[in-house]
Amino acid sequence: MRILEKYIVGRLLKSFFFLALNFFLLYLIISLLSDLQDILKANLNIKDLLAGYIFNSVTISEKMLTFAFLIASLHLIGTLNYHNEITAMRTEGIGIMNLSRMFITTAILVSLFCLFIDNNIVPLLRENRSFAYQSKLKAQTPKKTIENFAYYSQDGYFIFARKFDVGKNKMEGVNIFKENGKGQLEEEIIAPQLFWYNRKWHLQNSTHYRLAGNDFILQSSSEEELLSLAESPSKLATHTAQSWQYLSLKELRRSIKSFSRWKSSKIANILKLEFHKKIAFSFSSFFLLLAALPFALQIKTRRAGLSSLGTAIIFYFLYYVLSSLSLALGKIDFFPPSIAAWLTNIFFGISGLVGLMSLQ
Repeated sequence: MRILEKYIVGRLLKSFFFLALNFFLLYLIISLLSDLQDILKANLNIKDLLAGYIFNSVTISEKMLTFAFLIASLHLIGTLNYHNEITAMRTEGIGIMNLSRMFITTAILVSLFCLFIDNNIVPLLRENRSFAYQSKLKAQTPKKTIENFAYYSQDGYFIFARKFDVGKNKMEGVNIFKENGKGQLEEEIIAPQLFWYNRKWHLQNSTHYRLAGNDFILQSSSEEELLSLAESPSKLATHTAQSWQYLSLKELRRSIKSFSRWKSSKIANILKLEFHKKIAFSFSSFFLLLAALPFALQIKTRRAGLSSLGTAIIFYFLYYVLSSLSLALGKIDFFPPSIAAWLTNIFFGISGLVGLMSLQ
C-alpha cells in the first residue's frame, strides 16, 4: 500500500507541477502581449514591471493551481481506469474510498498551500512595491469618478466619501474615522471636501468629534486643515474597497472588529464575507476534486486526457458560477456571510460524498 501511494501521489504531483508551470507561463505571455502598448507608454523600468507581474501572478495563483490540480487528478484517474489499474487495485482489496483518500489528502495539502499564499504572500507583496506597475499603467487611462468611495489606511483612517473625483484629486461628502494604536475608534471627522494640494491632503470646513463612551461629542472645527494621510490620489484610486481581498485573515478580523464597533453592519458584513471567502476559495481544490471524483472514476475512454479536460472545465465553470451567485446573495444580505461563502463548497462536498458512496 505504501508503494502504491508513492506511485500515485508521485505521478499526480508531477502532472500537477507541469500543468501549473505551463499555466503561469501562458498567463505571463498573454498579459505581456496585451499590456505591451501601455508598458511602452508608461516607460516602466524592469523592477516595476517584474513587481507588477509577480504580484498579479501570485494573486491569481489560487485559481490556476486549483484548475491545474483538478485536470492532473482527473487525467491520472482516467489513465489508471483505461489501463484497468483501478480494477486490479480493487481485486487486491483496495476500495474506492482508499483510492480516493490518496487524491483527497493531496488536495487538502494543495488547498493549505493556496491558503498560505493568499494569507501570507499576497499581503506581503502588497506592502512592498507590487502596485507600482499597475498604478503607472492605470495613470495612462482616462480619469474617472468613484462613487461611494471607501478606503482603510494603514495609519488608522477609515475614509468614506460620497464621490471621489480622481481627475480633480478631490473628494466630496467625507466621513473619516480615526482609530488609536489598539484598534479602537477615537475620533470622527466630517468635511464637505477633502482635496489634494501641494502633495498634501486638505480638509475644508471640517468638524471633529471625539468618542466618549458609546457616543461622539463635538471637539473642534476648522475652515481648512491638513490631514496626515500619506497616500496620494493615484494610489487611493487603485486601492478602493476591492483591495480588501488582499488583506490577511488577521487584518480582516481587525477591520471587522473596528467596523462593527461603530455599527456599520453593511461594511462589516462585506468584510466577513471576504474573510470566509478567502478560506473557502482556498479549499476549492479539495471540494472540486471531491465532486468530480465519482465522474472521473468512470472515465475509461482511450482519450482520457480530453475527457478529463472536459470534465474539469465543466466542474470548474459550474463551481465559479455557483460561487458568484452565492456571494452576490451574501452581499445583499440574503445569506449570512459564512453561508454565502461556503454554500458552494458544501454543495460540491455533499454531491461528491454521495457519488463516492454509490460506487462502493
